[in-house]
Amino acid sequence: MNLNLNIEELVLAGVDKGEETAVLAALEAELTRLFSEAPFSNRQLSIVNRQLPMNITAMPGATPEAIGQQIGRAIYRAAWS
Repeated sequence: MNLNLNIEELVLAGVDKGEETAVLAALEAELTRLFSEAPFSNRQLSIVNRQLPMNITAMPGATPEAIGQQIGRAIYRAAWS
């Protein structure tokens, strides 16, 4: 099964400009990992066609990879809520 996820806007406040690419790469990798492990069957995801505002606070000193993974897990949890 293919899954297309369109994130129209992602605000990375507090992330250094040079780290944005690493955060986004980690986010994509984490979502790919999580959704590839998910049993889809006929169950619909709940985030289809709606905005999903989230506030995520990273731990001080968190790497861009850890931040991307944290965002990915938050999106994944919201998809099944």
